[in-house]
Amino acid sequence: MTPRIQAEMAGLRKEMDRLLERGEATRAVDVLFDLLEQAHAETERVGQTAKHYARLYFGRKSERLSKNDLAQLLLAFGATEAEANADAPLLPTPEVPSELKDDAQNGDGASKKRKHPGRTPLDPALERDVTETRVPVPERACVRCGSEMSALGHQTHERVEYVSAKIVVHEERREKLGCKACRGDAVTAPRTRAPGVVGRADASVLAHLVEAKCDDAQPIQRQADQFSRLGWRVSNNTLYGYWKHACEMLEPVAALTQSLVFGGKVVGVDDTHVDFLEPKKGGRKKRGHLWAAANKGGMIAYWFTESWRAEDVAATLAAAEHFVQVDDYKGYSAVLERADGSVGPVVDPERRLGCGMHIRRRFEQALRSGDRRAAIPMDLFRRIYAIEDTIRGAPPDERLEVRQVHSIPLVEEFDDWVQRHEERFRPTELLERARGYAGHQGTYFRRCFTDGDFEIDNGDIERGMRRPAMGRRNWLFTGASTGGPRLAVAFTLVGSSRRLGLPTREYLIDVLLKLEAGWPARRALELTPIEWGRARGLLPSGR
Repeated sequence: MTPRIQAEMAGLRKEMDRLLERGEATRAVDVLFDLLEQAHAETERVGQTAKHYARLYFGRKSERLSKNDLAQLLLAFGATEAEANADAPLLPTPEVPSELKDDAQNGDGASKKRKHPGRTPLDPALERDVTETRVPVPERACVRCGSEMSALGHQTHERVEYVSAKIVVHEERREKLGCKACRGDAVTAPRTRAPGVVGRADASVLAHLVEAKCDDAQPIQRQADQFSRLGWRVSNNTLYGYWKHACEMLEPVAALTQSLVFGGKVVGVDDTHVDFLEPKKGGRKKRGHLWAAANKGGMIAYWFTESWRAEDVAATLAAAEHFVQVDDYKGYSAVLERADGSVGPVVDPERRLGCGMHIRRRFEQALRSGDRRAAIPMDLFRRIYAIEDTIRGAPPDERLEVRQVHSIPLVEEFDDWVQRHEERFRPTELLERARGYAGHQGTYFRRCFTDGDFEIDNGDIERGMRRPAMGRRNWLFTGASTGGPRLAVAFTLVGSSRRLGLPTREYLIDVLLKLEAGWPARRALELTPIEWGRARGLLPSGR
């Protein structure tokens, strides 16, 4: 027992003795019961927190819960078996293909093990070295009649070979001429400098640095090791210079891409932390934030802030022209002076959409921590998302009609549960935190169901944060604060290319070559990923 606890216990004992001496035994008992209740609440809170972090450290990260798990919990709360196993009202179920019907279910309803679909076919665009193996001459004649047999086709066997990357040095030898007769004249052939070259590296090296750091989470020093194994010994500082040069060249294109993203009807926004160094304070590490915004156009834009203050993000979010879908970060509600002189929240409440994933996640944490009372809201979310699965990819008007008929009643039932349980849980309980969060986000979440173009969560942008979150484990930090904006530039173009299905390496090389050659600023929009893909027929013109 620590000295602090011993002192508290001694003080409590003196207080109890004083109350008993004054004949206030009932008051003494009440005080002890209050303290006991507080101790139990704190013990429960610590236990739930321990379970939560144990799951994060040892358990699986998926938030998925099976229907059977929820059904058993609902039965414990008095639901009938039919209610516990009821599905949400869905659209007509598509007919199961005949070749899969035998694998779907057997007579008693138990699922059968599906047949293995076979090997994943290899992309026909891959380079192929085809070897023709003919039947030996003695076996080409029929064993019954002696006639030569005809070809019926081929039996194909594929073997995948990995050919490692290589470094190619392009050497230009410029002829030198001189007059040996009088030694009065000399001339050297002009240099045909290739565009996109910085130092001894051309655009392919710059594109590789950008793509590998963003798509493969490879820090620059690790790329230097890879180059060394290929025979090119280059220092880290040299590669950092190439990286800086590439990002500075690409910055205008990334800025235009960001403007296209914020022009969408709905922009989802989220952030993740990325550390950087402060050279003026001895290289001390400080936490910055990498923000991302995405719309349904397929592109994503990133930007960097040195802190989590609302003032830092407000200027960028002001570019959003329509609806913004965010979580419950308090900075979005902060009231600040805008660029036009008006005063208001960072995100206009009338144009704000909530996120069902963030609301559901807190109830899931409470349920995983052992609070079975969270089963009811979790089941409602299961049924809401089951409806969303049936209308994913459908036209907006059809999505809206299904939501109004089937989803809105479930949302209202969830809101009713949140309101009925106000002040029924202890403030320290995870379930009360989840309920309070849901109540605060209720208006924004319900708005998601009022338009077929809206999504009910911000899952798309959260998936866009996976690569930065994975990369920061390898980079550790972005260098000085100037490294954060460069990182945002690279992630904007690489992430947008990936989401649009474009060949990222080919795109970066082409854009870098054009920028180095002096591409006119008035045509910079043509270099954004979506316009670049349209110009090459890789994307439909109306996307």
